[in-house]
Amino acid sequence: MLDWFLWRASYARATQIRDTYSFVLDVSPLYQSKTYNIDQEIRVVMPSQTDVTGASPSDKATTKGNLATFVIHTGDRYPSSYQVNSAPALKDLP
Repeated sequence: MLDWFLWRASYARATQIRDTYSFVLDVSPLYQSKTYNIDQEIRVVMPSQTDVTGASPSDKATTKGNLATFVIHTGDRYPSSYQVNSAPALKDLP
């Protein structure tokens, strides 16, 4: 059985400094450092025209364009937060 839910947050939760963005998803203290018998995927889509420049915890993250994906497997410990930073997408040189 596949259990999942979708949670959307507005960009109001993202901090903008000039043309860069930072998004932090805090984990409840009730879950921090605990493990569960589940696999979970968290996707964070940053503003269009930006590329993800960093995601933390980096050992749980993959990035592509303006998308950061965190994957938690059975037995992984939850961090205190998930953070994603993005900046204007680099243009390809001709």
